[in-house]
Amino acid sequence: MKRLFLLAVLSSIASPTYGQVALGTSTSATNPQRSGDATTGLFSSTTGAVSVSSAGAEKMRVNGTGVGIGTTTPSFSLDVDTSVSTAAAFGTPFPIYLMPNHPIVGFNGYWNGSNWLFGRGSSGNYGGYIQLDETTGQFAFFQSSATGNAGNTATMNAHMVINQNGNVGIATTAPDAILSLGGQSAQTIDLLRETTASTAGNNLTVHAGGAVSGGTNLNGGNLILSSGASTGTGTSQLQFQVYPAGTSGTADNSATTAMIIIGAGAVGIGTTSPDSNVNLTLQSSGDAQLSLKNSTGTTKAYVGTAGVFGTGSADDLRIRSDASDILFGFSGFEKMRLTSGGNLGIGTTTPAQALEVNGEVQVDTWAAASATTVCKNGNVLSTCSSSLRYKENVKPLDMGLDQVMRMRPVKFKWKDRDETDFGLIAEDMNAIDPLYVTYEKGHIEGVKYPQITAVLINAVKEQQEEIADLKREIADLKVGLRKNQPGY
Repeated sequence: MKRLFLLAVLSSIASPTYGQVALGTSTSATNPQRSGDATTGLFSSTTGAVSVSSAGAEKMRVNGTGVGIGTTTPSFSLDVDTSVSTAAAFGTPFPIYLMPNHPIVGFNGYWNGSNWLFGRGSSGNYGGYIQLDETTGQFAFFQSSATGNAGNTATMNAHMVINQNGNVGIATTAPDAILSLGGQSAQTIDLLRETTASTAGNNLTVHAGGAVSGGTNLNGGNLILSSGASTGTGTSQLQFQVYPAGTSGTADNSATTAMIIIGAGAVGIGTTSPDSNVNLTLQSSGDAQLSLKNSTGTTKAYVGTAGVFGTGSADDLRIRSDASDILFGFSGFEKMRLTSGGNLGIGTTTPAQALEVNGEVQVDTWAAASATTVCKNGNVLSTCSSSLRYKENVKPLDMGLDQVMRMRPVKFKWKDRDETDFGLIAEDMNAIDPLYVTYEKGHIEGVKYPQITAVLINAVKEQQEEIADLKREIADLKVGLRKNQPGY
């Protein structure tokens, strides 16, 4: 008998029959037994496959390819094919949901065919989902606008998308650049501050693309900052903000706009309202200063309103204004000044004329064919005037032929240039009469050649008188001779 029973068992294993195996309903139930009930159970549906049925319908099949739910021919290790709105949920209390027939993954939220609902276990929590639009290739990241409880309707909003071109949109579903921000409200991009106490902030660097060397000279990419597009007569600006030093180490300082570029292209430093007709406007609560330095840090040019003269390198240029004047300096010292009255002084800080020069003046080129001569009136250049309007105590000149006869015309060569010339010696003329010469810093300097004309006129008059006297004497002599002739 034992031999016959063993043969029967071996025969059933070698030639299995397809049917249902009933499952127990508790952990203490008996082992699965063969059952003739096909409505619920574990059964071998086909060769090499095991299926699970419920209420007369096959729900899952396991074959050599994988596990199929909603399909009898799984193509993957896990193949779920169902028409229900949500195919699978993983975890509690905040499950991940898989939506069938659509590339959507929900997080504490699922689609019931009509609405998005908060997931099981949710109690005053947020939900969201990620979706791939299979027609456009765009990924979208959604989040509920508020918290909710399990089963409640959730309003989902798209906060970020990645389109098929790789463009990322934040607060917009239509990014047109590698990173686009929604334009319905002002946006800010920042590097979050340190969370460790007594720690300095970190740098944020923005780089344009660099070239790759390959035996040729290549430019790197340009870094372009652009303000928003305007229309009509509207403009937009670029503003650069910094945090100036404060007074307390325990309190945050306030940001201030250090530089601005307005739509007209004008730049303002220290002011948010630069003059649109000026390329650069500097404004400071104290003295406004602009300094240009070389690679070693030495100031080579300076423009400001502070006291900057008396110091500096031997070749720097400095310009500053004070309460009323504009000062120009070089080598650390003032060289020229333009007063509020419009007078320009070179070598003097108190110019009394439109142009006052304390020093020698050199004119390399003079205008030709001019009928106006230039004279020196004290220390002022002027036209050579002779009108009675400028004269008083007018008297006849008593200088004439006698002084002309004492003048000593000479021919000479200038010491500072290879040039032969002729004229008079100022010291000789001073010995004749000091009125003939000019003085410079207390020393005899020149001869008043134009004024000698008046002396020459007197000399000519004197000679004419002498000629007239001689003519009369000759005439008298001729009369006397005729009277002495025979027959007179």
